Amino acid sequence: MLHSTLKNSPKKSQILTSVWKVFAVLLEYCCQANYQMLIRENQRQNQEKVEDIETKMQSEQERLLEVERKLRMEIFELQKRNSD
Repeated sequence: MLHSTLKNSPKKSQILTSVWKVFAVLLEYCCQANYQMLIRENQRQNQEKVEDIETKMQSEQERLLEVERKLRMEIFELQKRNSD
């Protein structure tokens, strides 16, 4: 369509070059916006993973503290039996 419109134009190459420059700028703008959306999505996913890992670590820490508490109680009971 552009070629048929510019067929008789004396500045055909200049106009085509300008159109391609505009196209390149628009394409770069679209890609930049898409890139930024991808980065944000990646950051959101990574943040979710970090929160999930932190939750798991907290649960594991609580479980280990409970095991430690039980072991201390057992040690105390054994020491008490041993001293009697």
